[in-house]
Amino acid sequence: MFGLVNDIKESDDFRTKLKLTEDEYAFYTALAENESAVREFGDDILCQISKRLITVIKENATIDWKIKTNVRAKMRIAVKRLLTEFGYPPDKAEKSSYIVIEQAETLAQFIDNEE
Repeated sequence: MFGLVNDIKESDDFRTKLKLTEDEYAFYTALAENESAVREFGDDILCQISKRLITVIKENATIDWKIKTNVRAKMRIAVKRLLTEFGYPPDKAEKSSYIVIEQAETLAQFIDNEE
């Protein structure tokens, strides 16, 4: 149990050091699952992508996003476009983009529930 509490504290300290919100940090960790992205981009670029992803999600999350296929597709395209703009993932691993898109959909649901 102590190890888990310590891991959470270290994670929170790292998030604070990166100056990321909890939502931005969720994207950061999703992006950082790709080891080549961590090596090639480093924390600064991954943080920039994370912050931009939050903006993209907020711009594209609508009340009916999870009901209408075209609204959901628009959000996925916007996320993919942003990732492509940054050259993510550098190793072209499709799984990495999928993880980030799943995270975007999860955040969009959360935003939708707040409204």
